[in-house]
Amino acid sequence: MVQFLLMNSGKAILRAALTFLVISLFLLQSCRPRITSIYPLSGPPGTLVHVTGVDLLGGLIKWDAGTSTERGIPGGFLTASFFTVPLNETAGPHQIRIQGLERLSDPVTFTVTTGHIRPPARIDDITVRNFTINRQGMASFYLLVHCANVDAGAQVEIDGVLHQGYLWRALSNEGNMQAAQPVTLGYPIFHYGTLLCPITNVRAGSMLHRIRVRNLDGEMSWNSDSFKVARNMKELDSDGDGLADAWETNGYDADGDGTVDVNLPALGADPLRKDIFVEVDWMPGRDPQPEVWGYSERLFANAPVLNSDGSNGINLHIDRGQRGAGGGGGSIIPYHYGLLLRAMACYPFDMPRVRTCGDFIALKRANFDSSRRRIYRYCIFGVDNANGSVSGEAEGSPANDFIVTIGTVTPTRVEIAFEQTHVFLHELGHTLGWYHGGNDGLMFKPNYNSIMSYRYNNEGVDTDCDPATESRIFDYSQGMRRVLDETCLDEPDGICDRRAIDWNRDGRADGRCIQANIDLETQNRILRDFPDWATLKYDFTIDTFWRRN
Repeated sequence: MVQFLLMNSGKAILRAALTFLVISLFLLQSCRPRITSIYPLSGPPGTLVHVTGVDLLGGLIKWDAGTSTERGIPGGFLTASFFTVPLNETAGPHQIRIQGLERLSDPVTFTVTTGHIRPPARIDDITVRNFTINRQGMASFYLLVHCANVDAGAQVEIDGVLHQGYLWRALSNEGNMQAAQPVTLGYPIFHYGTLLCPITNVRAGSMLHRIRVRNLDGEMSWNSDSFKVARNMKELDSDGDGLADAWETNGYDADGDGTVDVNLPALGADPLRKDIFVEVDWMPGRDPQPEVWGYSERLFANAPVLNSDGSNGINLHIDRGQRGAGGGGGSIIPYHYGLLLRAMACYPFDMPRVRTCGDFIALKRANFDSSRRRIYRYCIFGVDNANGSVSGEAEGSPANDFIVTIGTVTPTRVEIAFEQTHVFLHELGHTLGWYHGGNDGLMFKPNYNSIMSYRYNNEGVDTDCDPATESRIFDYSQGMRRVLDETCLDEPDGICDRRAIDWNRDGRADGRCIQANIDLETQNRILRDFPDWATLKYDFTIDTFWRRN
């Protein structure tokens, strides 16, 4: 019900919400809160605990309930659905109860352990909801600050002024750290959370500068961000996916003639959940296997990205000609051995035989509806890249055009599906703003655990702290691996979980400060992981290549 109320706006709705809350709190006087479970049951100070139960609305969480040290601690937004284990708390069992207006729940026990305490928060994204502009041009809205390792009860600092934040949604990440010992990671992410911060009467079109998050221990987030307030309702993009709310709600009129050209609502677009649209065509014999779509869509749907509706994940809409996709994709385009995307001339693939190259832009103009130009990325599955390499290529980073050209090197259908999937996701990643090293061009960093890295592009990301393992799992990085200094590498510590790695290949893995070139570059460097999911660039129109096609 709280989520329903948040989806509405305006003074009348606000009055109705307050009325509902007052009535609910009145009714709760005769209700006794009941905790059915907490998760996890144990953890170090700073652990975010999820609470499920009955009649938690308006409840206050009591820590060390019934003892001389009993005290109230912050919970979730309007409900006792989350709490953060107090910092500097002693190890051992602690009683938790929820205080209703008049009655207490039965106690449950949380056991505080020793262990790695979560690092400072990291701001990953900022979105809004319930956005309104009054006649004086002043905007009011809920600012949603999506963070890693944020506390329940954390504050939001905007231009040096602290505002109380309210933890609205949270997503556990412990199962995705890919390391049994978080202390061996550079930035372990135990959970993601969304802080809701009410903002009233700010000038529409203004900037909110230097936004930071202050956790309960007083530590500020290690990064800051800014946010541009929409100038009007027409340009409002609540979920920050580069698609205006008006488009996602009413459809997109490409030429301004009053007729909807791209019916985004019918295609499943949501103004409060991030959407990415891709159209795919292919040449004869280059048909993408069905596994490509299922794997890619699931990967994005389960992404550690929080939305303005409280959900996590991204809706990846791939139009490959299936029913309900809009009718643009799935075209069989003329066969060409090579595809000219960025190359200026056709590479001489086989001099004794004449091979032709197709101009990607010309093929796009013939097969892609221009009314989709601001909405869809476009991909062609072909044979080879005109620059002489196989695999694929993206026009830029970020960008809207890319190709998948795996040649004829994979004999079985299963292997073709595998190759097509990792190349499609790799090149799509370039259009979303990532390079081979995340934010740099270092292509073989072992601590950049992403399909964007050439080290993990072909055989999958590392899942056991051993970069030599072939996991056949494709993903983008969350930015958790520790920094590696090629002038002083610790072999017993490896990448994580203290799994030793023989960096200099001398048959031993016991060097405590050895020098080795582990990224196949020509000089020793400081190698850093990069948070792909937290830095995704949805709006490809900022790329200069977009304007030419």
